[in-house]
Amino acid sequence: MKKLVANNRLLIVDDDDGPRESLNLIFQDDYEVHAVSSGERAISLSKQDPFSIVVVDLRMKGLSGIDTLKELKRIYPFTEVIILTAFETLETARLAISNGASDYLSKPFDIDQIRRTVAKSRDRFTFLTRQDLLLREDVTHAKEDFLALLSHELLTPLNGVMGFSDLLMETNLTHEQREMLGNMQSCSLNLYHKISDILNFDQATFDNQPVPEELFNPATLLLKIGAGHRSPDGDPKIDFDIPVDIPPFVYGPEHEIKAILSRLFDNSVKFTRTGRILLSLSFNFVSSDTYRLKFRIQDTGIGIAEDDIAKRQIFDPFQQLDSSMTRNFGGLGLGLAYCKRLCERIDGELKSESVPQKGSIFVFSVFVKPCSSEAK
Repeated sequence: MKKLVANNRLLIVDDDDGPRESLNLIFQDDYEVHAVSSGERAISLSKQDPFSIVVVDLRMKGLSGIDTLKELKRIYPFTEVIILTAFETLETARLAISNGASDYLSKPFDIDQIRRTVAKSRDRFTFLTRQDLLLREDVTHAKEDFLALLSHELLTPLNGVMGFSDLLMETNLTHEQREMLGNMQSCSLNLYHKISDILNFDQATFDNQPVPEELFNPATLLLKIGAGHRSPDGDPKIDFDIPVDIPPFVYGPEHEIKAILSRLFDNSVKFTRTGRILLSLSFNFVSSDTYRLKFRIQDTGIGIAEDDIAKRQIFDPFQQLDSSMTRNFGGLGLGLAYCKRLCERIDGELKSESVPQKGSIFVFSVFVKPCSSEAK
């Protein structure tokens, strides 16, 4: 869980009004106290916003204290759970501790003792969550360093292969040699794109740096993406729908927008052997300093089953919906997952709808800032 939980969030769970109200009075000055009468309610609140410390009665109507403990630890493993019981035995203590309880106390409880127990749990929660945060930061830095090294070690020699292949193509070659070299170039380029896909996907996952905003022309950006497609037989046909009142310049994450649209467009081209692809652009005013750009890519390709869209499988990494698609179309299944990750980074939205054998529509929207007349 990425969200940091405050170390003073205390939840009291007891179906007896007396202990519940007493504990509330004891801790209300030093903690953000919530009190509920059932394990079910405790779980529901924890799913909304986890607690640092939970004091839960062992025997309650409905969900027991042990079952509540198990679910609370599953929701947020750092939650410190203290078990209260009026029937303390060695087996009770063993059961509570083996399921992740931080401590257990007998009823009726001693006020000083429960204060010390809760304070100790708070210190332990603070220490463990800080350690986890530092560990995750170290792992992130280590992975970023590894990705940079991997990019250099894999792409540098591959760039050499591709470069020397281009030079070799300019020499005197027989027809057979030229054909084999052309195949080698095609394979090298294919491998280059697959390695780049993996590295870019991981980078989008772990990159926490602020996204820079640049001045760009959204209509020109979309036109360049569509114009970059070249097909020897003219299929699919590329059309545009760009209103004349589209703002000529806006401020926004141009690099990320271009990357998302390029992948969506490439995906449509890949699965539309014949027919038409329509690239559309529209916008609306959100406020005086915010526009919402909406890009729409519609194709007449093979389409996607409605169930697969509903399950969001198309946005899962390394996922192609049918194994035959890998054989017929190739690819690692990272394109749409990469678009989704980038979209999340820039607070955009990506939706899709499709009909098998009739085509797909992808709609990508993002917020941008207007450009002053001086900047134009």
